[in-house]
Amino acid sequence: MSSSPPRRRIVPVHLIPSTVEEIDPVSDWHEEESEEPLSSREPVILSDERRDLGLVTAGELLAQPDRDTQWLVDGLLPVGGTSVMVAKPKVGKTVTVRNLAKAVSRGSPFLNRGTLQGTVIYLAMEEIEEMVKQSFRKMGVTDSDPIMIRCSMMDETSARRLHASIRNDPPALLIVDTLFRFARIRDENKYAEVTRALNPLINLARETGTHILATHHAKKEIAIGDPMDAVLGSTAIFGSVDTAIMLQKNSQGIRTIWSGQRYGTAIPKTILRLNTERERTWIVSETVHVEPAGEMRQERKELLNIVINSKDPLSAKQVAQRANKNESTTRNMLEKLILAGDIEKCKEEGHVTYAPRTS
Repeated sequence: MSSSPPRRRIVPVHLIPSTVEEIDPVSDWHEEESEEPLSSREPVILSDERRDLGLVTAGELLAQPDRDTQWLVDGLLPVGGTSVMVAKPKVGKTVTVRNLAKAVSRGSPFLNRGTLQGTVIYLAMEEIEEMVKQSFRKMGVTDSDPIMIRCSMMDETSARRLHASIRNDPPALLIVDTLFRFARIRDENKYAEVTRALNPLINLARETGTHILATHHAKKEIAIGDPMDAVLGSTAIFGSVDTAIMLQKNSQGIRTIWSGQRYGTAIPKTILRLNTERERTWIVSETVHVEPAGEMRQERKELLNIVINSKDPLSAKQVAQRANKNESTTRNMLEKLILAGDIEKCKEEGHVTYAPRTS
């Protein structure tokens, strides 16, 4: 079987540019028109040796029927995928993953997204069993919810038995809290070591269809909007998983959640609420931007001073007039001051006004 001649590009001498910027890829470059028609090419045939490696040809892959991506959590966590939830200690990642466990066990929404109902295995490797029990009780979990919990470390024998159990009877979701406790990574900054430790989890997820989510600690300083920069340790962690979900809490106690992911629809920077009495988290439907502590923009400071220094509550229009600003822009900034806990909204006889926070 003869091979096709190599493709060449012909460039007339008078069209050779003096600088790279002058290149017009459409008009200045001409592809040789002697390319063999696709219909006359013979199909590629793989040897048995290469088939034994699990290889298929491009043609065989393209001939396979299209399948929609299956989601454990719509657009966020794929079936058979892997993810990490990243935050500093005491920010709320453990409470958030427990809310995920409850949602999946019931097929109820999580972070305003639908879920695929199924069994959940939750490994609380840093938690005291009594505290975990109290937390799930506050959340309203009952004995009819298919959540299986372990509150202790796992040795290598137990880990192998867990892998075998998942292969025999795959749950919808495995939550590992925390990643390094389970994977036994000695040096989190070594790319090769982290990759070797994560590969068994990734393969387990792909082979069984179980989504595996692990919690992980964040760096001391997080650049909001840069998922990879938030993850403590090697870039292999963020590079290996399908989805990374970040949580952050500023000095005013406001939690922000966002995600970076290969597939689906990422969570934009959004306010995350936490009800400590019911151990419940939910997101604010409106996406807002929360500046890092100490970086409140000057115009918001100006509006805050206007509200604080007024003897009576002010409407958005009154604040806009005193600040000489657009009313719509002023209203948006006032809402952010409410979220920051600096002012409060008052409603009286159908009128909305803004006043300094009293508690």
